[in-house]
Amino acid sequence: MIIQSLIAEALDRAKGEKVQQITIGLGYVALSLTDGRTGLAYVYRNYLGPTCGVLGDAGKLELQPLAEIISGAESDNLLTAALGMAAINALADPEEIAVFPEKEEAVSTFFTGQQVGMIGYFAPLVARAKAAGATVYAFDSQRAELPEVYPDSEQEQHLPKCDKLVLSGTTLINKSLEQILGWVKPGAEIILLGYSTPLYPQIFAKRGISLLAGSFVPTNLQGTVHKVVAQAGGGKQLSKVVNKVNLWLGDS
Repeated sequence: MIIQSLIAEALDRAKGEKVQQITIGLGYVALSLTDGRTGLAYVYRNYLGPTCGVLGDAGKLELQPLAEIISGAESDNLLTAALGMAAINALADPEEIAVFPEKEEAVSTFFTGQQVGMIGYFAPLVARAKAAGATVYAFDSQRAELPEVYPDSEQEQHLPKCDKLVLSGTTLINKSLEQILGWVKPGAEIILLGYSTPLYPQIFAKRGISLLAGSFVPTNLQGTVHKVVAQAGGGKQLSKVVNKVNLWLGDS
């Protein structure tokens, strides 16, 4: 499984590393290592159960071994999984990423005249796809009230039609990515998108992903990112303090 491959790679990279700071907000988790590297991951706040994801180790999370936090990415507890994904993201290797070309225009030119599947409702991308003449099948259980969002139960029906797919990195947190990829038709182009997206190109290039559209937190803005997360900031606020990264992995 992809999540297991990510965990194994992150555990190898984590040797000798320690956690400096963890912040859990309403929208995101931020985790920083002692060397200043920081990772983000989405919080499924509507699916954390009756106690809203209260953690027994609150107040001393930074004392947990990094390896234990990373391994939590495989948990069915969505907050534990988000913490693990944030740790994995903090351990992204800049040297590995540098091997793959940046393709800033890739997202903006992705949609022309296609059937597009979208896991996670990204309003600007929906508008862009429609303006380009694409048919959009968007799925997002947390935005089900929108008329353009289809029920999750119809993913298996519509996704195999799609030539292009935009998949939220959160599909790794809720463990839906493997199933979704199983529905994708051969030759479809796939973007894995969002702040939860792990920038591990060597792993995803083997899984038919065409583009990783994730982010890096500048070391000098680490404190600002934690403050934004702590104050219930979302994607719009984070976009002002992180660097977007679009890594082209090639045709699937």
